[in-house]
Parts: sequence; C-alpha cells; structure tokens
Amino acid sequence: MSKSKTAIIIFISLFFSLPVLGGVDSEEEAIPERFRFKVQVEEVSTRLSKIIVFRTQMPERIEPESWAFYIFDSPPHPENFRHFTGKALRILMGLGRVPRLMSWDCKTKRGVLVPRGKYYVLLWIKDKEGKRWISYWQSFKVS
Repeated sequence: MSKSKTAIIIFISLFFSLPVLGGVDSEEEAIPERFRFKVQVEEVSTRLSKIIVFRTQMPERIEPESWAFYIFDSPPHPENFRHFTGKALRILMGLGRVPRLMSWDCKTKRGVLVPRGKYYVLLWIKDKEGKRWISYWQSFKVS
C-alpha cells in the first residue's frame, strides 16, 4: 500500500475517532460543529514554480489535538460529513495547533500543477476533548 493511501486511511480513522472498518456510535458524534476561521492567501510565483501561502487565524475557543486543511477544486458542501462534493487536491494534516503559516505548491496529490482558477479551503479539527469541528469553506485564486 502506498504512503498516501496509508495516510488517508489513518486520517479517516482519526477523523471519525473510530476503527477504520467500524461504524459511528451515534448520530450526534458524526456531525462536527461549524466554525469560522480567518485565512489570508498570498501567491508567490517565479518562472519555475508557484507557491500559495496561507496565513491562518484560529478562534481561541478551539484547542486542536489534530487538524486537516483541505484544498478543493470546487466548493465543498459538507452536508454529508463523510463525503464532500469537491475533489480534494491536497490535504495538509498535523497534530496540535494549526500552523499560522502553511504553503501549497499548487500541485495535486499526484504532483500535477493545477491550472489557473478558483480553489477552496476547508479546515477540519478534532479538539483535545474529542469534539470535531469543521470550518465554512473559503475561496482563493491561483493566477
């Protein structure tokens, strides 16, 4: 199994705080609380590469244990929290606090440079008490 597939399986397991093949214990557990966070986007480009820098500002009331920052190709509509409608081009994940600065090389998980256009970010968090949070999506442009 490739490293990326293994990472996705581990993330899904952490996301739902369940065994990978297990089910959800209760409906309430499956629905994360929504929140807003601030993100500023800056594009740094050279002839050879493009990099997007995300500057994040988290609400103080959330103390993350783990997090995932999704970059989508279309607006994600997380009505069903197990399946998003947009395609996740890249997922940045970590433990502890969400970094104030994150960067993306404008490439998909497979290393393909994305075309110019509008993209979307969404932040998922599991806090230190086990509560799950999901942000409202925000858009940005790659030029």
